[in-house]
Amino acid sequence: MTLIKRFRMNAWKAALATASAVVFGTAGLSQAQAPSATNVTPAAPVTSAPQGDMLPMMGPAANGGTDDPSRFWLNSEYLLWWVRGQNLPPLVTTSPAGTPQALAGLLGQPTTTVLYGNSRVNDDSRSGFRFTVGSWLDCDHHWAIGAEYFMLENEATHFHADSTGTPILARPFFDVLAGAPARELIAFPGVASGNVNVGTSMQLLGAGVFLEGNLCCGCGYRVDGIVGYRYLQLKEGLGIDENVTSTAVGFNVPPVGTTFNVLDQFNTENEFNGVDLGLLSHWERGRLSLNLLTKVALGDTEREVNINGRTIIAVPGVPPQTFSGGLLALGTNIGNHRSNTFSVVPELRIDVGYQITEHLRAFIGYDFLYWTDVARPGDQVNLNINTNNIPPVIPGGPAQPAFQLHESSFWAQGINFGLGIRF
Repeated sequence: MTLIKRFRMNAWKAALATASAVVFGTAGLSQAQAPSATNVTPAAPVTSAPQGDMLPMMGPAANGGTDDPSRFWLNSEYLLWWVRGQNLPPLVTTSPAGTPQALAGLLGQPTTTVLYGNSRVNDDSRSGFRFTVGSWLDCDHHWAIGAEYFMLENEATHFHADSTGTPILARPFFDVLAGAPARELIAFPGVASGNVNVGTSMQLLGAGVFLEGNLCCGCGYRVDGIVGYRYLQLKEGLGIDENVTSTAVGFNVPPVGTTFNVLDQFNTENEFNGVDLGLLSHWERGRLSLNLLTKVALGDTEREVNINGRTIIAVPGVPPQTFSGGLLALGTNIGNHRSNTFSVVPELRIDVGYQITEHLRAFIGYDFLYWTDVARPGDQVNLNINTNNIPPVIPGGPAQPAFQLHESSFWAQGINFGLGIRF
């Protein structure tokens, strides 16, 4: 046998030995240790695991780029928000000393100054909180349910003015009988002394439940769709309390010492119930993450406007008498007025977070919320007054002030600081 033939024979033997070792699992054994062909048990065929035994998907495609086995989450946030305040008409005026009584406190006069009103109030920053809880419905984090609740602290403003006659104090209105500006004097030298208090309040809260489903995801990101129910409540108030004591001497004037306590109250409450639709986008890189939530709610806003007024007149030596109606809240507009309208409530949220530990995340963000067609107290004040309707009432003339609902929009925006826990 030639040298070339011997080389080929040895090569074939080596190849067959290697193939045998791979098939029968004898790689690494010497030829003396290799099992004989007659004693070899064939290897069991490899089959795929049944679907029910597959491990949950925990990679980027399931969790936006994190291997996260958690099922529940809780976010707690501190809110520092600003809101659109309510507009007030001119409510209290003054004039310099020496102004004739006929011109004192009248709107449109160059000497008249508005002390309170003709401006927007309750638009300062205020604190609040928000809690969000949720749970994934499947191990793959494709479906989740959740709920949230938020509230802003009650914001209130107070105005007080007091005078023995100087400075001049007045409450302006438009006299529909005379067709000209008019005023009710609170304090004027030799006529009356008194004080006036104006207070406003505002409180906002909201709640909702939602179903979240994954739309797409990849390495370091995911986009979820959201559908749910949203509730909002906005409660506001405007109250004007006036106390006047007569100091006038003469005919056709109240006796000296006669007191008048006049109260006007305008309260509004708006409640929204609607369907919430939105998208939640999440990106993360290492310990840093970014969330962007865009939503819009469509539904019904129920507006309730409650107007009330009363006057207490106490003549010295005579029991006090109480009358329905004040100055701006009279028999022609007093009552509980309800209405419903379709509203749109869009919202934008964005936050940047840092994963402190596997289960704890800190974040800071910005929110913007808009609400259409709400009723606010200052917008419901009608300065057109039939003076015959001021207590004690003298029948006659037009039914003024009349109630007519005035709508406006509302917004709230601000920053939030939060901690999120998942487990």
